[in-house]
Amino acid sequence: MPDYEIICWNENNFDINSVDFVKEAITAKKWAFAADYIRLYAVFTQGGIYMDTDVIVKKSFDKFLEHSFFTSVEINSSGKTRKILLQSAIFGAEAGNPYIKDCMDWYKNKHFLLPDGSLFDKYIAPDIYAEVAEKYGFSKKDEYQELKDGMVIYPSNVFTRNWFNYTKEAHAIHWYLGSWIERTVFRKLVAFLFRLPFLLRHNVY
Repeated sequence: MPDYEIICWNENNFDINSVDFVKEAITAKKWAFAADYIRLYAVFTQGGIYMDTDVIVKKSFDKFLEHSFFTSVEINSSGKTRKILLQSAIFGAEAGNPYIKDCMDWYKNKHFLLPDGSLFDKYIAPDIYAEVAEKYGFSKKDEYQELKDGMVIYPSNVFTRNWFNYTKEAHAIHWYLGSWIERTVFRKLVAFLFRLPFLLRHNVY
């Protein structure tokens, strides 16, 4: 998409002290949780498409620009648990979108640093976005959904999570490296190995 402009959001174009949740996440060096709010602010104020830095685009996003908001379903599987959430690593919206504003408002009066010294790090952006989207008609199903106010949710194969879910229908891949997750030495090793070239030789390229 050579005609698209890329903007990097950081402390130079966002006041990190303007939202308690963001300020506290940065104090704790939990950058991903700070970005959960900042991405919403960026899209709400300017409009456009948000992507995590570990997203690879495979096809043009032009077809999605007719929607007031778009993203895809994200399937989070852990053991026997299978959760239907919304993709937070890839989404787009018009400036001033009411759904994005509702997601931002979710963070009002919330703190990342809790009174008992623990962190608010168990409930992440895909959970929050899915919860807020329910008032717009989102159903926790992995299918194409047209919601209120011109919002569209695509199935999980449009913006896939991890290379092993990739199909020819995918417009982008979120590699989902999970930098916010506390890992054992073993899990850190596995995450490192998945970045090596011999493990990335797959039909995504």
